[in-house]
Amino acid sequence: MYRKSVYLSGPMTGVALPNMSAWRDKVTEALQKVGIDTLNPVRDFDILHVGADKVFFTRDFEDVKRCNCVLANLLPADRVSIGTMFEIAWAFCLGKPIIVVMNKPDLIHNHPFVRTAATAIVRNLHQAIETTTIMVSDSVTTGAH
Repeated sequence: MYRKSVYLSGPMTGVALPNMSAWRDKVTEALQKVGIDTLNPVRDFDILHVGADKVFFTRDFEDVKRCNCVLANLLPADRVSIGTMFEIAWAFCLGKPIIVVMNKPDLIHNHPFVRTAATAIVRNLHQAIETTTIMVSDSVTTGAH
């Protein structure tokens, strides 16, 4: 049986591996309880090596293409996350719903392009999980913005 999935986008540069993984693990656990899988770009992060950039870029792009929704957690950022911005842009171009988590007007990623691409903007992970569950469960996967 086909299971729906959510791509877990969020800043990685300058973020310690345990912090990159913690919120993604929490979201994965909650979504798996309602039958939704996650695609986690942190997988295999510990084997990153020189020359692997294209491998990770391609893998993450393929994950965004095959997911039903992108959840972009922008809360842990202290600098612009270029990778996350790419993932949001890919999802927008592919017509995927995008749930953005940001809770302050002065957050570094609070930009007109991010706000316009977002299907929904929520303030915390709890709201993100609820919104994502509704969007994916209701098959709102056309990405109409």
